[in-house]
Amino acid sequence: MRTPTLHELAHALDREEAITATFPGLFPPAEGLDPEMYPTEEDRRNETFARACEDGPTAQGLERAFESACNLPVLPSADRYVADAVFIGHTDVPVLVDGFTASPGAPVELLLPERTYVGGVTGDADGLLLLTVTYVELARVAYATLHRITLPDGAIVGSWRLPLEGVSELSGQVYRRDGGPPVVRLVNGAGETATYTLDEASGTFRELPLDAPASADSGGVVTHGTFWYISSATDTGLALRGVRVADGAPVAAPALTGSWFTLWDATPAGDALLVLDENELLLVDLASGATTPVDRPGSVLDVDLVGWLDDQHLLFGARAHTIGWAHRMNGYARYDREAGAWALSEDPCGADAPWRTVLSAGAAWIVNVEGTDSGGQQVLLRPLTLPA
Repeated sequence: MRTPTLHELAHALDREEAITATFPGLFPPAEGLDPEMYPTEEDRRNETFARACEDGPTAQGLERAFESACNLPVLPSADRYVADAVFIGHTDVPVLVDGFTASPGAPVELLLPERTYVGGVTGDADGLLLLTVTYVELARVAYATLHRITLPDGAIVGSWRLPLEGVSELSGQVYRRDGGPPVVRLVNGAGETATYTLDEASGTFRELPLDAPASADSGGVVTHGTFWYISSATDTGLALRGVRVADGAPVAAPALTGSWFTLWDATPAGDALLVLDENELLLVDLASGATTPVDRPGSVLDVDLVGWLDDQHLLFGARAHTIGWAHRMNGYARYDREAGAWALSEDPCGADAPWRTVLSAGAAWIVNVEGTDSGGQQVLLRPLTLPA
């Protein structure tokens, strides 16, 4: 059942059985809501209950796994009530398999120049690609540079300055890929975007001609020579677009439209894209446009995709985040595509989440960024050992 359907059914259940009125301590009024749509405290409590229900019963098993792994006291929570009293006897829950070990190694330090800040990072078969933004002293105008970093030594073996520069604000991202030239998107202070591809051999950038403006914060991925991105220039909302990296020719894309979604990754075979659509995680077949839901642990875990470990398994960074739940932990979650099962890392109790975790040549690396006394940043790279 789709998330919006569960959400609306929860509203109806609450109106019928007065659940939030009976248990106000479990369901505090939701914050940040439109006061015209939710004028009363009762309305806002009802929204809290609906949000707790919308993820389905999977959330409960993952919450209890966190409590057990981290030796936490069992606290009353909205999610626990929902699992025990709403989804009674529900058996269609993905099996939570035994945990796995994710062990960080010693860090490799990479010191950036003054007034230089990390914009984005991704991994590929040759190491890491790190995008930085440097601000020129006094003038405060910025330029961006793409760096090639080898692993495990953390050495910068190539740096290429992008053509777009001289603007007061600049941000960007470099997109994960399965081979071929990297793609970088830059965004200036006005929200205008420019997308480039790099020929590493010659060190030259070429701007990709997109047939519609790219949404600045909706992700992108390069697979089998095509850059897939999200465009906001449609009458119906966002749309999926594709452009061939070699010559800039447009590529036909499935008709996937909506008010909000993010493009996360492609399958290793390159035949489907992984898309976060509102609160749903979907595999979108590039040939047919058919969508297949990927079970997602919803509000218990905020999951950030790391990538495909192999054809069958996805690795996510996981942060505990539940309605009415005081605990916050950080770890990793692995999803088995065939079994539809989630596994949590055995040590999900860390206090601080890494800035990014990326995959390079089948190995995982934690990337953290820290400020320095000189006004720059230091990048710390740590190998993450995962089971085979």
